[in-house]
Amino acid sequence: MEKESKQEVQPATPSSEPTEEDYEKAYKFTPKELQDAWNDVATVLTGGKKDLYFTMINGKLELDQENYMITLTVRNKLQLEEVKKNRKKIVEILRRKLDNKILQLSIKIDNNPKSRKPYTRKEKFDHMVEKNPTLRDLRDKLGLDTKG
Repeated sequence: MEKESKQEVQPATPSSEPTEEDYEKAYKFTPKELQDAWNDVATVLTGGKKDLYFTMINGKLELDQENYMITLTVRNKLQLEEVKKNRKKIVEILRRKLDNKILQLSIKIDNNPKSRKPYTRKEKFDHMVEKNPTLRDLRDKLGLDTKG
């Protein structure tokens, strides 16, 4: 059985249920408009909170336009908690900027990141060789040591 790769967190719910009028007036924003508004929110909201800014800017943002659901995928539980603490304010600002009273924010943790950041010299070199195999030939021609 395959292990679930993402942990779902309940979306932020509005303070009152959206009315039919809210749905009719809801502006259908584009992914670009969302990204621009998201970056503005990250800059304005985070102030001196570098961790929250980093999380918002580097998290994966997805949009379900049918349901006006924005999903942010973060890397770990600490980032999840940081966004959860600020979710209400994030949603308020996004709703105002995007002129959409019914949009919601869901947060997921990506438990299986696709790539691990290389740390050692050898790992960094191997990573670069994956992208450009001719580096191995260059290393051999120049007699360089990538082990130490």
